Amino acid sequence: MKAFTVLVVDDSPFMRKLVGDLVAGDAAFEVVGTAANGADAVRQVRELKPDIAVMDLEMPEINGLEALQRIMAECPTPVIMMSAVTDRGRGIRSVPFSLALSTSSASPTAL
Repeated sequence: MKAFTVLVVDDSPFMRKLVGDLVAGDAAFEVVGTAANGADAVRQVRELKPDIAVMDLEMPEINGLEALQRIMAECPTPVIMMSAVTDRGRGIRSVPFSLALSTSSASPTAL
C-alpha cells in the first residue's frame, strides 16, 4: 500500500521537526516536504501535491488561514490545522473549519 504523502508547515523549527518525526514514525505516512510560512506552504502544495498538509495557524508572511484559503482555491488538499492558544490567534481559530466545510464535496449517498 502506498503511504499518504504529508507536507508539514510551521514557523517553529522545533514544531516542524516534532510533527514531521511523529508523522514519519507511522509507515502509513511519508513526509515529502516542510515549510516555514504560509506562502511557502501554498507553493509546495502546488508543486508536491501532498495527500495531506499539517499546518500551523499563526505564521509569518501569510498566516495559516490565508494559506488554507489559497490552497483550497488553487489545489484543494486536505489540511489539518494546528494552533496554540494565543491572543493573536484566538479570534480566527474556528474560521478554518467553516472554510474547509464550505469547500468540501458531498459524501456519496450510495456505495
